[in-house]
Amino acid sequence: MFEILLDQNSDADKLEKAANNLIVLGREDAGAEGIFQNNGVALLLQLLDTKRPELVLAAVRTLSGMCSGHRARATAILHAVGIDRICGLMSVENEEMALAVCNLLQPIIDSLSGEDKWEHRGKEEALVLVSLDLCQSLPGSEER
Repeated sequence: MFEILLDQNSDADKLEKAANNLIVLGREDAGAEGIFQNNGVALLLQLLDTKRPELVLAAVRTLSGMCSGHRARATAILHAVGIDRICGLMSVENEEMALAVCNLLQPIIDSLSGEDKWEHRGKEEALVLVSLDLCQSLPGSEER
């Protein structure tokens, strides 16, 4: 896939398919680890250097998937890409690119802070408490 993406002569259809496949692989743990172990971060950095918006976007989305739920990969990717480059990518006029870069920062922050490991609770308990409060405020609830 990287050969297709980095080849200047690849046609648009092959380029789009390769980019989408890379993004999907980056979102799955086994695929992300495979990309990471096979010099994928350096190749993704080359995609960022192409200045072609569709390739940069694919690289950012792939990196985002690779950072999700994995502290070591998130740390390595943050160091490889650099916060200055991330901020530079986020400050472009392209809204889709800016959002994709924000979606890269979020899993990095979550992975490094441990936020992704927390079990989020509260929604179910809040519904029960609200239901109990409503029942108690109904007329005739004193008899229950």
